[in-house]
Amino acid sequence: MKQLVININDNKLSFFLELIKNFDFITVEDTADWYLSLSDKQKQSIERGLDDVKNGNVISHSEVMQSVKAKIQSLKDR
Repeated sequence: MKQLVININDNKLSFFLELIKNFDFITVEDTADWYLSLSDKQKQSIERGLDDVKNGNVISHSEVMQSVKAKIQSLKDR
């Protein structure tokens, strides 16, 4: 078996990747770490989120759902 490795670092070339995915004799594997493709702003946002979790600054799903339901009900009651 032969292997062809193509490094696609440019978003403009992503169409090429989508095209070759359609061939049944080609297997596409993404070995890149997606984190490396993030902007500094995105990485900082992730770090802030992780700090929030570590410090307990979180809201549970059920709390969010209760808040949303209460907001919807208050809008209906107008």
